[in-house]
Amino acid sequence: MDRILKHLVDDFLKSFERNSTAPDQDFELFANYSIIAHEYNRSFEIESASIGNGNDTGIDGIAIIVNGLMVENIEEIDEMLESNGTLDVRFIFIQVKNSGRFDSSEMNNFAFGVKDFFSENPRLVRSEEIQSFAI
Repeated sequence: MDRILKHLVDDFLKSFERNSTAPDQDFELFANYSIIAHEYNRSFEIESASIGNGNDTGIDGIAIIVNGLMVENIEEIDEMLESNGTLDVRFIFIQVKNSGRFDSSEMNNFAFGVKDFFSENPRLVRSEEIQSFAI
């Protein structure tokens, strides 16, 4: 990670009063927060959107915004549908890379993971986090 990016990540950790865990994990939190905060201007827990662990199907971050609110479970969506009668849904999928080069196979894996996310018969092994968002 270059010095400028490291400084931005360190500022992010400091402003959210977080301890550094590992450079890659810190950068993933920073990137996920930066992207989601650009699309969602309310407060949210970045840990709930950062899912990049094993069996993450190539997805490091996910946010589901329904009727202007970030949701984490199906019950919240059911309540919104019952009270509003309609749903306006936006999905944000994030793949974080801290590399100076572009690897098209990683982009293909990410695209396949997102497509598999919406599949009724998924083919990829899913972590608990991916399973909870995909329901």
